[in-house]
This record gives sequence, structure tokens and C-alpha cells, in this order.
Amino acid sequence: MRAWVLAGLGMVIGAAGLLAWPKARPIDPTNARQVEQGRLLYAQHCASCHGTDLAGEADWQTRKPSG
Repeated sequence: MRAWVLAGLGMVIGAAGLLAWPKARPIDPTNARQVEQGRLLYAQHCASCHGTDLAGEADWQTRKPSG
């Protein structure tokens, strides 16, 4: 009986935590600051594979000597 009460309490606390979690705000493509942040993030973390012009790499499946 005590285990059921503790399990139920844990579920209630977990659900309350999920409901209290802040929601993500949608990105506004007209917001210059957000656009600049996205550009910098892409340049730092994505452009090495996907290219600076979003074209990607033609033969990405073939392993290069560098790994």
C-alpha cells in the first residue's frame, strides 16, 4: 500500500514538473537578433558539413582520410 502511495505521489510531482516547464517560443524570422543568432550557430556547428550556402557535400557517405 505504501509503495502505491509513493508511486502515485512521484507521478503527480513529475506531471506537475512537466506542466510547469516553460514552453518554447516560436522563432520570429523578422527579428534581426534571432536571425543573427541562427546564422552564427549555423556557421559554428553546421556549415562544416552542410556548407556555407546550405548545399551540403556531394559525396558525404564516403569517409575521408581525416575521418
